[in-house]
Amino acid sequence: IIFSFLQFINFLINFYNYKIDYESLSEKKLSNEKNILNPSLIKKSETDETIFFIVLDGMMSLDTAKKLDIIDNIELEKKLLKNNNLNYVENFTTNYDVTYLSLTSLLQGNLPVNEFSKKYNNRNKFFPTFLLNQYKDNNFFKILRSSEKKFFWVGNSWQGCIENIHINCLRSNKSSRYISKMKLFYFDSVLIYFLNLLPGIDESKFAINFLLKNNYQYEKNSIYLIHVLNPHPPFYFSEDCSLDKKISYNEDDYLAEKKYYKFAYNCLLRGIKNWARKIDDNNLIFILGDHGWAFEKDIMKKYNLDPIESRFKIFFSYKAPNRCNDIKTPQSTVNIMRYALNCSGNNKIKYSKDSKYKTFYEDDENYGKVFLKN
Repeated sequence: IIFSFLQFINFLINFYNYKIDYESLSEKKLSNEKNILNPSLIKKSETDETIFFIVLDGMMSLDTAKKLDIIDNIELEKKLLKNNNLNYVENFTTNYDVTYLSLTSLLQGNLPVNEFSKKYNNRNKFFPTFLLNQYKDNNFFKILRSSEKKFFWVGNSWQGCIENIHINCLRSNKSSRYISKMKLFYFDSVLIYFLNLLPGIDESKFAINFLLKNNYQYEKNSIYLIHVLNPHPPFYFSEDCSLDKKISYNEDDYLAEKKYYKFAYNCLLRGIKNWARKIDDNNLIFILGDHGWAFEKDIMKKYNLDPIESRFKIFFSYKAPNRCNDIKTPQSTVNIMRYALNCSGNNKIKYSKDSKYKTFYEDDENYGKVFLKN
């Protein structure tokens, strides 16, 4: 009886989600997006390059970091990046000020919602859920199929990697693979809520060490997503860049937060330079924040910075083969995938508009809507 009841509830949930998806499809004609990325136009690259997306959570732009005294010399940092074949892009912005929408636009190469979109009630169509549901097709899965690339993922304590037919986890074991299979089998069932209570692997320090040690054999013609949960808290770096256990501090001590953010920011800057230097020049590297960062309002006021705007101004640096020199540099997150695909021989993909959308937290009456800022 209990199982039948659960299955009936599951049917209602699936029917509701289907209705929501159908309605969202019918409203696409309201969108002002002219240059939708069409995966059917993508072809396999003849050079078999690998694409690296290194996402540093909450990594603010160098300009914002200089204003907040996080770094000392912005020109020196840009020069050091250039010495390691990393091009730093000034005035680069994320299209959304939250991770779940920002990383969706990064991987799918399209804006998942805009000011015309119907109000969403959950995050099922966004990162990371759209990756985990292998049964529901999306733009990123289509990109993988068209380009014939494999996908490898390293997550963190917020969301770790779960293997499916599209996803390979760099860190996995027998038990984690078994749990992944169970979650995939019951993904659209109410039983998934019980399975989600099972502890996953915390990949936070593994993701950091991916950059610091760089002792992995990378596969050709692949896409790697490495989501480092730093310089966003929790903090692990000491001032000398040694990795500690999770650093404990009073979260009401905003100066301590700024201090440990500064440690993490500068240590990651050092780490990405060393890591990028060892990657073959045929490959593409994109290092970016998913969103910027704003400290407590009095600190931001002291430095005359707008906390809302600071969430959009992110760090972005990239390395690309010489054959890509004539391709226009992207200026916002949604166009990074388009740039990468154009570098891979798909030179007919146009860029989306560099729009910026303000989002709202779940406890706000505007949650589920986005407001255009530019």
